[in-house]
Amino acid sequence: MKYNGLDVYDITLQKNDIGIKATSLVTLPAIQSPFLHFNEDKPQFIFSSDEKQELIGAIMIPDKLIYRNIGGHKFYVNFTKDVIATLTGKMIKEGTAGLFTVQHKFAVEDDGVDIKELWIKESENDKSVDFGIDEPIGTAFMKVKINDVRIWNQVKESGLNGFSVELDASIVEKNELLFKQEETKIEKMNIKDVFSNSIEVNGVELHFNSDLSVGAYLVTESEDGKAVAYTGEFTVDRVVYKATNGVVLEAENLEFSTMEAIQNLLTEFSEVKDSISGILTAREAIEAKEAELELLKTQFNADKEAFSKLKAKGISKVSTNLSSEVAKSGAVLSNWMKQFN
Repeated sequence: MKYNGLDVYDITLQKNDIGIKATSLVTLPAIQSPFLHFNEDKPQFIFSSDEKQELIGAIMIPDKLIYRNIGGHKFYVNFTKDVIATLTGKMIKEGTAGLFTVQHKFAVEDDGVDIKELWIKESENDKSVDFGIDEPIGTAFMKVKINDVRIWNQVKESGLNGFSVELDASIVEKNELLFKQEETKIEKMNIKDVFSNSIEVNGVELHFNSDLSVGAYLVTESEDGKAVAYTGEFTVDRVVYKATNGVVLEAENLEFSTMEAIQNLLTEFSEVKDSISGILTAREAIEAKEAELELLKTQFNADKEAFSKLKAKGISKVSTNLSSEVAKSGAVLSNWMKQFN
């Protein structure tokens, strides 16, 4: 049969099908039934004042149409009450009820999440009703305890809002005679019902719950209303944020960065200034010694000329201190120049 022009299929379990492989904590679950988390902020429930880090929510809802788009093939699938009972029993028997992931991508480490209860609603006296969860008879519920503080922070602050099963199963075309239209109302969950904060950057609207800082979880909304983890770089209030797979990994304050860059330049300028000052001082000293050397050369030439004149007159002995003075100046100059080698 068809619904809204698309084929509708029942999920079924064949001989070689694995069934439910794990349960994932996700944003905007396909079954659109968010879980509740219990702590001191929910006084209508009987819990201690300390956070228990417990969650309860539906994992499979009977006759709830779930939209799928696989390789461009768009269709709906749904769980019947019978297949929910079969899948639930199989995951309990085979131990997959205790396997968890986050966003269908990241496996939860051992003891990161403990399953406390798994049951199927059989009447309106079900405990789920006491918790204020309004789902039909035949719904499978799960209660878990979150031990991993990182996952618990994502539940409270980053939009993890429900359970989604990872399924290996088959589908068969739904029999229209058994299909009850009134039980398949599709109520689209608004992404802003899950994420309390929104900003527009680079023409894209980003949604998040916690403060916009390192560790915040950011999503955009796809055409079919699903949350998509955001990857990119943007600037808000002179702070540059860099996010990968929805998680803000860097937040750099441009104002502080500019001040730091200016300070670094000032430090470098001071060092260069000191270096130039030293070079100028050395240059002045060299010029002074060069002038002294020229003076000695002039004196030497004058003494040499006077000696030649005396020699021409037949005087064989002259007394002069020129050689010793030149030697002394040369030694002083040599020692002084060594400091620049």
